[in-house]
Amino acid sequence: MIRLIEMVYNQINFIKRVSLVALSIFSVLSFLFGIFCLSSNSENAKRWFDTSGQVLILAGLLQVEISGFLDTFLKIFNNEKKYPYGPPSSVVREIIDDPSRPIFTWCRNTLFFNVRAGFCFVVVGSIIQVVVIWL
Repeated sequence: MIRLIEMVYNQINFIKRVSLVALSIFSVLSFLFGIFCLSSNSENAKRWFDTSGQVLILAGLLQVEISGFLDTFLKIFNNEKKYPYGPPSSVVREIIDDPSRPIFTWCRNTLFFNVRAGFCFVVVGSIIQVVVIWL
């Protein structure tokens, strides 16, 4: 039963992470389309910038949840009787990346484990929306 719960939990986390990456990429692309439309005097620039801000807020909220804001990781592996030497090695490997790929490691740690990154997504998305209102 515990194995099934772990599998489902890992699947949900995978879907959340893929969704976070997809939302982040879509937000950046929307912002770039907005810049392109603005430079070509298109009327759709405001819509693209607004879309970028909205999607960035969604990405920020998802990132805050993924990064451990709700402390689900600690609730599972904080039991010292069940895990006297810390979490299992498979979990530790999820946290520690390959040091030979520092850019990938930084991106992964920022997106999935840094609580401040999600907050920054929400703040930047809100600022983009306020600016777009006045365009």
